Parts: sequence; C-alpha cells; structure tokens
Amino acid sequence: MYRDALADQLAHARMRSEETTTRGRRALEKEFGAQAREVLGSELERARELDFSTASLEAIAAIDASSAALEGAIARVEDESAKEATRAAAFAPVGAPSPEAVVYSPEFEGFTSSFKGLFGAVKAVEVCDALRAAALHWAAQASGVVLVEASPDAASLHFMHRELPFRLGLVAKYHTENASVSAVLTSQARPTTSWISIRAQHMGDDLASLFGAREFTFGDDEFDGLYFVSGDPAVLRAVLGVPARRSLVSFARRHVPTVRVGEGKASLLLPADVDLAGACELLASCFAGL
Repeated sequence: MYRDALADQLAHARMRSEETTTRGRRALEKEFGAQAREVLGSELERARELDFSTASLEAIAAIDASSAALEGAIARVEDESAKEATRAAAFAPVGAPSPEAVVYSPEFEGFTSSFKGLFGAVKAVEVCDALRAAALHWAAQASGVVLVEASPDAASLHFMHRELPFRLGLVAKYHTENASVSAVLTSQARPTTSWISIRAQHMGDDLASLFGAREFTFGDDEFDGLYFVSGDPAVLRAVLGVPARRSLVSFARRHVPTVRVGEGKASLLLPADVDLAGACELLASCFAGL
C-alpha cells in the first residue's frame, strides 16, 4: 500500500515536471526577457538531471521543488517579456502612428512627478506630452529601437542604421505658455584632433568676420555658398572631402543642417520635418568612413 502511494505520488510529480518543462521550453522562445530566460535555462538544465526511477520521498520532493522553481522562472520570463514588449511596441510602433497612440515607459511616467517642484503639474504634463509626441514621431521612423533613456526634461532613443549605433536625443523646453522639443542625432565618427562646425550661411556672417569669426572655404562655390564651416583647416580638409561635400549639398535641398564633429562623434540638429533615415545616411556616409 505504501509503495503504491509512493508510486502514485512519483507519477503525479513526474507529470507536473514534464508539463512544466514543456512550458519552460516554449518560454525560452520569447523575444524579450533575456535575463529571466537565462535563469529559466539553468532551471531546465537541473530538471534534466532529476531521478524519476526511484519512488522515494526524497526523490519526489526534489522533483516537486524543481517544478516549483521552473514555474517561478516561467512567470518571471512572462512578466519581463510582457513589460519589454510593451516598451518596444510603444517606441517602435507598427504602421503609421495614430492620434490615439500613446508612448509609454516607466521613465516617461516619472516625468510628471519630477516636474511638480519646478513648473507645477500643468506645465509638467505639457512637457511630458511634448516629449511623448516627439518620441512617437521619431520612433515611427527608426528601425530597431533597442533602448530608451529618460530624465525629467529629456529622453533619448537608441537604434541601429547600416550596422552603426545612433542616439536621438530629445530635449524639452518650456516657453511662456507652451512646450517645445529639440532633437539632436548623434553617431560615431572618425576621430579628429579638434572639433569642426558646419552650419548654414547667415546674413550676418560677413559682419561677424570683422569681429574674428573665421570661415574656412574650399573653393567649392556651391558648397561654400550654402555652408559656413569653421575649425582646424587640416581637419576640415581631411573630413570634408569632395564626396562628403557633395552629400551635404544634396541634403541641403531639403534642409541645410547644423553639424558638429569631434571626439569620435558627429551630431546633427534635427528639425521635425527632416527624414530620419536620410539624416542617418548623411552622418554615416560623411563622417563614419563607410
């Protein structure tokens, strides 16, 4: 009788273990929750070493403990995967963004409480809404958004383009009665010995030259007429060869960008109406050496 009872308990424990192991293998196939999946993988390895041939209280207890550990690991994978999938869906929406689309992440939710002591709840909400709208606008164009970072008045989206990492920094400003968000796209660049600056020509540049502003020219009428370039002449010649200048002239048909290059980085001030892929391509082709 006692042996029969142990055999029944062992059969029940074995069935639970097999069912839990099957669920665990399916959970390992989830796209998100990498850290939790690693823990689950370790529990599955331990489950493979269980002894199902001995009908003893010790063996049954070990099997039940393994099943409980697997169930806990599966629950963590499902929880973490759901949270990460929510963030990924929010910041890389499928299809055209709609007015009802909501950008969500725990970091964004913290904006309102962070701003209360500075501007009051109403202004805080306006700043948060402006950042959410900007993040949604750019995330809809970005491929492979892998990380979102945020602080009370700024956020950044990290993504890949042509196998290069890009960071899109968003900074909110509150002007009298409304909030605005500026965007700066940053990528890797060939190292330079000093910073260089590239921007649109301004009406006051001739006057500014009288007060020491130094413009470098290449003898390239089309490029020189569009851009005011400053920096070490040797660095400028090395960075802005003919292919880079042609790319900048072509990009200027849509918008004359402001670019700074130095310390292994290239940054471009990004207006809302500029195509994100085109801006990434400009930085990659001109300054990353691709």
